Amino acid sequence: MDPYVDYYGTGVLWGIGGGHNPTPLLEPKPYEIELTLNDWFRFDRPGKYRLYLKSHRLGRGQMQFAAVSNVLEVEITERDVEWERTRLGETGELRYLASQEAVEAALENARRTEESPEAGVLLAARDRARAIAAYDQYLEDPSTAVREWDLEVRTLFRFLEKEKPTPLPMHVWQMPTNAVKVRWVQMVAQRRHDRFRVMVREEALRWIPLVTRKNSRAREAAAIAAIVPEAARKAGLVPPEDWGLSRHELIAQLGSFPEDQQMELLGRKWDLIRGADAISVVRAVVMSSSGAAETAMRRLHELAPEEARKIARVDIASGRLRFEKFALYEMDPAAIPEADAVFARWVARRDFGRFPLLTKFGPARFGKDVRRVYVSRERTCWVDAALVAYLVRALPENDAREVLRDALSLRKDRGCYKTLLRGLPWNAVVEAQAIASLDDPDAETAAMAARVLAMHGDARVEAILWRRLEAWSAAKTQTVLGDALMDAIGSAKSWVLDKSRLKRQVVLCIEDHCRKQWSGGVPKVWRVEAAGQSVYATTYEVGGYRAPTMAALQAKLLLYPKRSVFRWCSQSGDWLSAGQIEEMFQSLRTFTAEQGLRLEPYVAAKCLPGGE
Repeated sequence: MDPYVDYYGTGVLWGIGGGHNPTPLLEPKPYEIELTLNDWFRFDRPGKYRLYLKSHRLGRGQMQFAAVSNVLEVEITERDVEWERTRLGETGELRYLASQEAVEAALENARRTEESPEAGVLLAARDRARAIAAYDQYLEDPSTAVREWDLEVRTLFRFLEKEKPTPLPMHVWQMPTNAVKVRWVQMVAQRRHDRFRVMVREEALRWIPLVTRKNSRAREAAAIAAIVPEAARKAGLVPPEDWGLSRHELIAQLGSFPEDQQMELLGRKWDLIRGADAISVVRAVVMSSSGAAETAMRRLHELAPEEARKIARVDIASGRLRFEKFALYEMDPAAIPEADAVFARWVARRDFGRFPLLTKFGPARFGKDVRRVYVSRERTCWVDAALVAYLVRALPENDAREVLRDALSLRKDRGCYKTLLRGLPWNAVVEAQAIASLDDPDAETAAMAARVLAMHGDARVEAILWRRLEAWSAAKTQTVLGDALMDAIGSAKSWVLDKSRLKRQVVLCIEDHCRKQWSGGVPKVWRVEAAGQSVYATTYEVGGYRAPTMAALQAKLLLYPKRSVFRWCSQSGDWLSAGQIEEMFQSLRTFTAEQGLRLEPYVAAKCLPGGE
C-alpha cells in the first residue's frame, strides 16, 4: 500500500506533486535516481515480492514517456521488535516503522522541539485509531500549543473518516490529458478544499475551550485566531484587532512596531490605517531596512502612485533593486534614462537575472549588444524568454521578426519554444508570429498561440481563430489544440461568448466531452472576481478572461449585452482588505448600472463552483 496516499491524494493539504525535479536525457550511459521505496510503497506482510519501477523523470528530446526498470526481487522478513527500538531515535525514519511506538516517539520529539509532530508518522501508522487517540492526548496537554498545522492534520483525519475520498492525481504524469477531465479533477479538488476549510473552522471552534485552559505560553502560541479570529477574541485568546489602539496611534507607531505587526497592518489589517493620512509613515517604512519595506511599497503605490514609482525608479538607477518585484509587477513599461548606465553594466556582464527589468524599462539602443548575447546561445529557457522579450521590443521590426522566428525554431533537446509567446510584450511582430504559430506542427505551441491571441488580440483575430478551429475540426487531430482554440474563443478579451458562438463551437466539436462542455448555454449570471497577493498585482476575471486592471475589466464588461447580470464573488484575504473589496464592488456596481448592466452582491453559496 502507499503509506501517504491520504496525505497527498485527498487534495486538501497539497496539490499535484512533481516539483521542479530535473529531467535528464535518457542515454546509453546510466543515470541514477535515488528513491526510498518506503516513501512509495509499504509491505505489511512478510514474504517474497517481485516489482519494477517506472519513472517519468527521464526524457528524450521532446518525447514524453516513462522509463521502466528491470524486475527486482525483495524479501520482507518477520517484524523485529528489537531492531525497531534501535530506530526510534532516528526521527527521519519513524514514519517507515508505522508502529505505535513510532507515533509516541514522534509526539515526544514534538514536545521537546516545540514543533508540530510529523504528519507522515501519524498518517502512516498501521493502527490509525490508536495514533489519533495519542495525538489527541498530546494536543490536550496543558503545555502543548495547538498550531494551525495541528488543526489541519487533525481535521484531515475527520475528513478521511467522513468523506472517504477517492485519491486524486498526486503527480503531473497522473493528470488526464483530456481538458474536460482536467477541469473535472480541478472542480473535485476545489469542492473538497472548500468542505475541508469549513471542517477546519469547526475543528478550531471545538478546541477553543481546551486552549483556554492551557498555560499562558501554550495559549499565546495557539493558532486558533488565524482560523476563527472573532471566536478567539471573544474567548480572550488574542488581543483586539487594533491592539487596543486608536487609528491615530496605529498610524503614528507603524514605524516602531515589530516587523510581524507591520506586516499585519500592511496586509489583512490594512483597513485600520488605510488613507491619505498614513502616506508619510508608510513611506518611512518603505525607506527603512524593515522586511516589510516591499509590502509598504505596494501600499504606498495605492495611496500615492506617483511617489511610489519615483522611489522605484531611483532604486533601479542605483542598482540596489530593493523593489524589483514591485517594478516588474506593478509599474507600466517606460524608459528610465537615469538607469541607462546600470542597464549597460548588466548587458556587459551578462547579468541575466536582471534582464526582465531591462526588457521592461531599458532603452532600445542596447539592441545590438543584447542580440550578440542572444546569438551566443549561453542561456537557459527563462533567460531565452527575457532576451527575446527585449529584442522584439527594441529591434527594428524585420530584425525582431527574425529573432522571434529563430527562438521558436530552437527545438532540439529544448522545450522553450512551447511557451515562449506567453511572456512577450504585445506588438505587431508578436501578433503576426502568434497568428502564424496557429499552424505550428507542435500542438502545444499552436495552443499557446491561440491563448495569447485571445488574451491580447483585438476583434480582428476572432475570424482567424475560427478559421483555425474549423481546420482543426476537419482534420480531427491534436485534442490539445482543439481545446485551446475552444477556450480561447470562449474567454477572449475582445468579444463575448454568446449563443451563436456556443452553437458554432458545438458543431465543430469532434468528441463527446467537447460537445458536453460547450452545450450548456450562456450563463444567466456571470461571475466577477478580484484576486490579489502580496507580490503580484491585483487581477480581475469575468467569463474566463483575466483582466490585468480594473479598466481592462470594465472594457470587457462593455462587450456584454445590455441587462446582462453579474455576481461579485470576491472576499477579503491577506492582501485585499474588506474595505478595498467593498470599494471595488461599489465602484463596479455604479459603472455597470450606468452601462445598463447589473452587478449582484457576494453570496457565498452562489459563488461556490456550480453555485449559480
